[in-house]
Amino acid sequence: MLSTYSKGPCYTTMRKILILLVGISTFIVLFLYSNNSSSENTTPFAKKILAIQLMPNWEGAVTFAIATEMNGEIKSLKHVSKRQFILIGSGKMKHAANPEQRNFFAENGIPNCDVFYDKTRRIHEFQCDPVANLWKLRLKSARNDPKQKGWARLYSVPDKAQIALLSSFGISRLNDFIFDQDVFNLLKAVNDPAWVNQYK
Repeated sequence: MLSTYSKGPCYTTMRKILILLVGISTFIVLFLYSNNSSSENTTPFAKKILAIQLMPNWEGAVTFAIATEMNGEIKSLKHVSKRQFILIGSGKMKHAANPEQRNFFAENGIPNCDVFYDKTRRIHEFQCDPVANLWKLRLKSARNDPKQKGWARLYSVPDKAQIALLSSFGISRLNDFIFDQDVFNLLKAVNDPAWVNQYK
């Protein structure tokens, strides 16, 4: 006579444990895969910021630019005119470097930088002495008018002591660009007679 095998309580318990382990393993695998997929598909945040360089370009004695910053690194630079730089910085021109159209000059306590709208000509005009005086940091006199005196101690470059002062703003070499807050810190210094006297 054939004996019938009876599945006892131990078998039932083992079966439940195996099902539970399989379920936990599946959840872990799906969770890890989901996290990896999310991190791979995440696009790094790119930010546009204002930049300047104390070197000449096609427009004049100082170069103005918009930089693309990503994860703390500068990825690209696009040159803009002095006019565009001032209009973007004052919030009069809508741009990704100032999407809320804030007046960065006023916010950073930089006077003598006014932008106004000429209704007759239908354009924005500006008078911004700190920006206009940036060339003086690099030159002893204006190239097109030697009577206009700059602040550099040497003919066409600052001396070592002046470079040391500029380094606090991020300029260790004349071809260095400075970005974002350093730009406005430098413009504020250029407008400060005490700092200018020290620089001279």
